[in-house]
Amino acid sequence: MPHAGRPARVVAIRDVTERKAAERALQAQQTLQAKNERLQEIDRMKTQFINTAAHELATPLTPIKLQTHS
Repeated sequence: MPHAGRPARVVAIRDVTERKAAERALQAQQTLQAKNERLQEIDRMKTQFINTAAHELATPLTPIKLQTHS
């Protein structure tokens, strides 16, 4: 008996390559989604700023336009 008196060893190998690739892909997708959401928020802020600036500029110009057209 080659293993007499010695404990037997069992080695199990599990290939997790696909799982790790899927985890990396999911993480990349989540990162891109977070960046996309941030860009959308920045775009909303930009639009709000432009609308506010346009309103603030138009407000004092309206009486001036009325006076010049009379």
